[in-house]
Amino acid sequence: MKQVRILILSSYLLFISGKLLAETIPDSQTINGLLQYIQQLSSEEKYEQAADILERILMLAPEAKGVALTYEQILQRIDSSHQAQAAPSEKSQWQAQALLGLKIGGGNNLNRAPNVSTIFTTLEQGSLLELSKEQRSQSGYGVETYGSVQTKNQLSDATQLNLQLHIANRTTNRENYTDYLDINGGIYLKHKLNNQDDIGLALYTDYISYDNASEFHALNLQSRYRWHSYQTCHQQIGMDIQWQHQANNSLFDALYTGLHGSLHCQVSSSAYSLEINAGNEWALQNRPGGDQSGGNLQLTHHLHAQWIINQAYFTSFVRYGYQHDQRGYSALLNNNAKRNLHLVSLGTKFRWPISQHYGHWFGIISLNWQQQYSDISLFEFNSLESWLGVEVSF
Repeated sequence: MKQVRILILSSYLLFISGKLLAETIPDSQTINGLLQYIQQLSSEEKYEQAADILERILMLAPEAKGVALTYEQILQRIDSSHQAQAAPSEKSQWQAQALLGLKIGGGNNLNRAPNVSTIFTTLEQGSLLELSKEQRSQSGYGVETYGSVQTKNQLSDATQLNLQLHIANRTTNRENYTDYLDINGGIYLKHKLNNQDDIGLALYTDYISYDNASEFHALNLQSRYRWHSYQTCHQQIGMDIQWQHQANNSLFDALYTGLHGSLHCQVSSSAYSLEINAGNEWALQNRPGGDQSGGNLQLTHHLHAQWIINQAYFTSFVRYGYQHDQRGYSALLNNNAKRNLHLVSLGTKFRWPISQHYGHWFGIISLNWQQQYSDISLFEFNSLESWLGVEVSF
């Protein structure tokens, strides 16, 4: 039955592609149908046929939404295909991309500190405890610099090896968890199965050093299985294992194990991603709160904003995270209640091209908001940050 549906769909799309030969201007419904057919041709690596159809559309309807971008992508695939045929020995050579960026901005709570200046302790008669200046929210401004390198090597027709490294540094006019150095990198091995599904295994490491000499380390192991259910969508499922360690304070060491699921779809000039993670964090020491269960849900939208500036796009997201301790956090706080954390995050970024001299230069403006709720006021906070900067890719 599935093969019959595919045959009917292909026949219909071939019919509407033939309508272009009549030199009539295609309507939006016809163009959308052709773009679906072109995605099918692309998945079958029939790039020349796809390019012919797109060229005809551009001749008859040059302003058609999404056609120019699809045509550019198909031409890139044709070029890559020709290079692979001309020099098959280059399969084993490395390909690399690099990115450098600089942003200036600020926020009302750079250190994600509590909203309150005093907390009520519940031990014995109870009393008010005033937080020190370093423990309160720090508003201010600063500079962020960052760089990343991604390389890949096509080990065989079905296997690809990816390496990546990212370094970020933030310096502000404040201190105590406001300034940091973040270094993370990893290796990802992807293999395509005979049914065109992908399996992957990744190992990542992360190091963060704050201005108050606090250092955090993490080691992540991820497995993924990806498959396509529609021409424009694919899904992923997998497992995550993460080891967490704080230098000079092993009390908060933990091991996280969890499950991952995601759906990614391309609709016209937009891309949508829905990600779900759920798992348990096992305390390796006798830390406050003990083991912790939790999860998060995130929806991301990428929008190609060519009506504003060609090659510009918006990226927006909304995220909800939940964490629950398995035992009371402290007798001093809310009568030794089990801590519950609810984190809501919203963010948007606009990226637009500036120049193509000495690399591809882009301008960036971003806005991020976070609100954390808890049954223990010490862990509630609100944060709003905005940044403006430039990026260059090579």
